[in-house]
Amino acid sequence: MGRWHPEAKWAGYAGILHGGLVATLLDAAMVHALFSLGCHGLTADMKIRFLRQVRIDAPVEVEGWQERAKAGLHRMESSLRQDGYLCAQGSASFMEYDATHFDPRN
Repeated sequence: MGRWHPEAKWAGYAGILHGGLVATLLDAAMVHALFSLGCHGLTADMKIRFLRQVRIDAPVEVEGWQERAKAGLHRMESSLRQDGYLCAQGSASFMEYDATHFDPRN
């Protein structure tokens, strides 16, 4: 689990964190959960459910975990909470890859 405090410069609307940053936080939580399993992966697809607005005046807690894995495809999930309330949920599939042979130009 990670904790982060948004700043006013990341607001989409006054006082509200931009939804793109919410999605980024959820994606990052899932990637780091995958790293904790000793895997590297690239996001294949991602779904976000926005349940409540995320204010910029209070920290958020983000968590990611693995739901299942099969044949190099990892299904991950994540949540973002603020003041104990579930504000957003993410789910994604990640394609496993060998980071030692990764060439970003390809």
